[in-house]
Amino acid sequence: MKFGVLMALGPLFGLDRSSRWLLALSLCQIGEFAFVLFSFGAQTGVIPEGVGAPLVASTALTMLLTPLVFVLLERVVLPRVAEKAPQRAHDTIEHGDNPVVCAGFGRVGQVVGRLLRLNGFGVTVLDLDSNIVDILRRLGQQVHYGDASRLDLLTSAGCGKAKLFVLAVDEVDKSIEIGELVRRHFPNLPILARARNRTHYYRLLQLGVPPSHIFRETMGTSLEMAVRALTDLGLRAHTAQRRMLRWKEHDEAALAKMSEAVGTPSWMDLARKILAEAEKSMEAEFQGKPESREHDAAWDNEGLRDGVKAAAAAQSAAQAAPKEAPKG
Repeated sequence: MKFGVLMALGPLFGLDRSSRWLLALSLCQIGEFAFVLFSFGAQTGVIPEGVGAPLVASTALTMLLTPLVFVLLERVVLPRVAEKAPQRAHDTIEHGDNPVVCAGFGRVGQVVGRLLRLNGFGVTVLDLDSNIVDILRRLGQQVHYGDASRLDLLTSAGCGKAKLFVLAVDEVDKSIEIGELVRRHFPNLPILARARNRTHYYRLLQLGVPPSHIFRETMGTSLEMAVRALTDLGLRAHTAQRRMLRWKEHDEAALAKMSEAVGTPSWMDLARKILAEAEKSMEAEFQGKPESREHDAAWDNEGLRDGVKAAAAAQSAAQAAPKEAPKG
């Protein structure tokens, strides 16, 4: 009865079919306050003893079945009653002869694609997010709606003739699926891949993408922040930049060693050992060789830049100063 009442109330409040089923199945059990009511009823004689016990048992049973009801809702009910949005047809790619094909045009793909286009390289872009595609089109960007994990779409996009494939898809499993498809059917097409994390990085390595063509999406920003932190703490700009590059080399070397043992029981111990050795080596390198501040000053790009700005400001001030009228 409670389930039926809740299902009948759903349309009155504007709930769609999925929401009505969720409301009814999540609240159809007897509430825990029933225990208090049945106990009070039995004590006052309102509910006979032979009736009170079954009521308490049925209350406990409905509450116990609630998790199973949610499983039933998710796996059986919702797939059948959910109102599916109409499927959007993939765009037709008429000119798939660009040297670059880019899968994914989010925060990473946009930067890469736009910079390539500004430098005169044509890019065929595929993205499966219809909202992103529509927004970018209104902004004047050339983006095609389509699933890059489909071979026919990759072929029409020009992967058979392209010189480079940019894999910038955000979702890890989808990225690997597309990468496997490109590797299998276009083995000579180089892949530049975005890696969301170390696990994604390892999977791309196993796919055959060389380390030099895999880019961890947060690494560049993290290194820039580290350089800024070092310069704010007193290091010369060139010193901070050089140390960042050396740390990056050590980190990439450690990553390559750890990738050889991914999936084995000894991976965690090996990773801990390699990271400790890398940090120890870097500390010895940075602290064991004090660097000359005079030497770094010659390479301090920010210092040179500040000097140029100061000279330009002085020159502008001199030009703007009123000239004295000649005497006599």
